[in-house]
Amino acid sequence: MDGVKVYLENASRSLDGTIRSRNELLVFYNLCRYQLRRAGERHRLMEETTLNGEMRAKAIAALTRELEEEAAARTYRVEMEMRMAGQDANRVKADLAKRKCRLEQLKSRYDVEASMISADGDIDKTQTSIIARSLEEHEELQTRGDELDKDVKRAEEELRALENTVLVMTSLNESARSYSGTTIDQGLLKSRDILTEKLEKATNKLKNSREKRRILRASVLRFTVEISSLEEEIAQLEKMVASYEADVFRIRNKNVELDAKLERALKVRTLAKTKATRVKQPVDLDIEVQLLSDFNESVNILLVRSIKASPFINDEILTRAQELSKSFQLTTPILVGSIDNIKASDRIFNRNINVNASRPGSGNLAVASFMELSTRDIFDVPRPPAEKTTRAQGEGRVKLTTGSMRTPSSASSGTLSIRSTH
Repeated sequence: MDGVKVYLENASRSLDGTIRSRNELLVFYNLCRYQLRRAGERHRLMEETTLNGEMRAKAIAALTRELEEEAAARTYRVEMEMRMAGQDANRVKADLAKRKCRLEQLKSRYDVEASMISADGDIDKTQTSIIARSLEEHEELQTRGDELDKDVKRAEEELRALENTVLVMTSLNESARSYSGTTIDQGLLKSRDILTEKLEKATNKLKNSREKRRILRASVLRFTVEISSLEEEIAQLEKMVASYEADVFRIRNKNVELDAKLERALKVRTLAKTKATRVKQPVDLDIEVQLLSDFNESVNILLVRSIKASPFINDEILTRAQELSKSFQLTTPILVGSIDNIKASDRIFNRNINVNASRPGSGNLAVASFMELSTRDIFDVPRPPAEKTTRAQGEGRVKLTTGSMRTPSSASSGTLSIRSTH
């Protein structure tokens, strides 16, 4: 019994040990199964992450290709717009050069065109047309400048959008690298390098486009300033043309008046000549011609004395005056040199005066008639009434009226004396 009890106790103890070991094995089995399940879940998660990484890499590659194509298209569009802007700027420069050449031509031909303007005022129409054309061209340049500014702003916005997309792509690449761990695909690295190079090229093009835009704005501003200066010059030219037209009109009126006076003087001279040929005797004509020659001689001597009395006269001027007197065939020479010559000229002058004074009153009458014709008849000045004088010559008596009636021979002799003195 004791042995059976011991055996039972040992058997119970071994049963307890086996039950305990069985429970431990069950616990270990459950732990292993749980770890296996966790490993499976982790493996599934890793597969999903790798799949997501591959999908993201493919999506990133597709997006990069699309962005590259969009960037190339936009850069090409920006280049085309900048080229068109450059062509417009060149066209504007050419137009400005043409306008400058046209303005220089107008300036060079201004005097001739002003003298050829008629009295109907066609120059006003031409000037208004020039101003209207310049204003229209100025408005066209302003509209072109506004359009170019809009295009440049649009290009800047597109470039900013490209920069933002590049920043987004760089952030996505960084996130993809963080998911992929240390293993980085070489293709992605190459594509990144290509994208960085393209980004640098795009930034350089952006800088160039901004610089060109700045230059274009400066040129547009300069063109506006030059156009305003041209408008001011055109206004000044219009004022000058108006003043010149007024001067031309005034001169034409004066010419018309002088032509009328000249016609009246010619009529008076012809009448005097006809009356002289009808009334005067040959003896009277010879006497008055002699008186006129004496008077011209005295005038020439007075001219010599006035030349000698001037403080600004030197020997060269005197020699030149002597040459002119010889060329005009004056009887009284201009004596150059010493005091003896001047005294000789004074003696000749006094002798002529004495000769004229010793003659009858006809000499004074001829001088009076000459002065009367030279000052009043040419410029058609009305004469005041004067007293009547009479002169006896030969066998008959001729009645003369000073101021209301003059001899025709004196009028003709007056015109001859004017020509000889000039």
